[in-house]
Amino acid sequence: MPDIKHYQGREQGYIKHALIERYLEPFTIKIGSKWDEIVFIDAFAGPWGAQSDDLSDTSFGIALERLARGLQVLRDVHKRSPRIRAYLIEKTPEAFRKLDAFGQRHQAKGIDVECLSGEFEDHVPILERLTRAERTFLFSLIDPKGWTGLSMAVIAPLIRRRSSEVLVNVMSSFVHRFADVDHCQESYDDYFGRPGVREIITSAAHEDRQDVVVREYCRSLRHLCGYQHVSSCVILEPDKKGIKYFMVFATNDPMGIKVFKEAEAHAAALQDEMKHAKEFGDQMPLFSAGSVVRVSESLRRKYRMLAFARVDELFQKRAMVPYVEVFCKAMAMPLVTENELLEYLRSHQSLTVSLESSRRLKPSIQKNDTVVKI
Repeated sequence: MPDIKHYQGREQGYIKHALIERYLEPFTIKIGSKWDEIVFIDAFAGPWGAQSDDLSDTSFGIALERLARGLQVLRDVHKRSPRIRAYLIEKTPEAFRKLDAFGQRHQAKGIDVECLSGEFEDHVPILERLTRAERTFLFSLIDPKGWTGLSMAVIAPLIRRRSSEVLVNVMSSFVHRFADVDHCQESYDDYFGRPGVREIITSAAHEDRQDVVVREYCRSLRHLCGYQHVSSCVILEPDKKGIKYFMVFATNDPMGIKVFKEAEAHAAALQDEMKHAKEFGDQMPLFSAGSVVRVSESLRRKYRMLAFARVDELFQKRAMVPYVEVFCKAMAMPLVTENELLEYLRSHQSLTVSLESSRRLKPSIQKNDTVVKI
């Protein structure tokens, strides 16, 4: 786990890094057991605001450490040793000097690290050529400071492939804030990669605009980058109520969604504990110890309703849907767990789960289980 003492004043970074940390090790083991090479890209590496001497409180520091741990498991348990390359990009000269020094120190850990100076978008063509090998799997972390200038049309050729996953910081609080500004039209078209999204955002109720921003960005990842499945993780404002941004995840493998949702649940639990501590301090709550999740229960309730409405829509014209499709449809919403989905299906008056094998009690996204409309 990242050390919380290094995140004073930037608690949202702690949650983001906990998400990255929890996802990347099982990702490395899963992908490395099948693919010959893994490439990790940190498109806006920094370091920004790092307080640890070894830069262990940075996205790239955590990512490389988890990639290395996953590689060690592959070697020890699976007798596999895929090549792992990392490209770390930073445009600010002072930050790049620190980044490059870090990269030089980590060359001996089984991962080939190359630091690139300049704008991420300027490096996309060469990165595309460097990562196009048939047996290479790409994971891209796109975590910019802002949102303007990050063109979907530029990044799509890099990440649009079957063997690819991406985690993007969608700064929804900033994006929706400028939707009413007319001269930002071009920035919106570039960011989402298609016209008309700004108008969709401005037509939504103010309290729904952040959700609309994320929904439309996910739509762009599906339609323009070819991803089959998307999900997201809510990052809350550290010192007040409200959402600061979303970490949006896209993959072509339902198992990627499953592992991401497990990482998201871990990050959400940490976030609830932090929000609870800020609100109540050392005071004991009146409710049970396990109910600190009440801090974000209103958000959870909202996203559960949206997720289950999406599930019901699947059965408007169909009597039977593969469970994996139902799972991915519901898990596109943040703060919704598979157990909550299963509870909803069990209590549903018109739907029932049909298992391929009677020896299992729960459906699996890797089996031919279905959900049937009675």
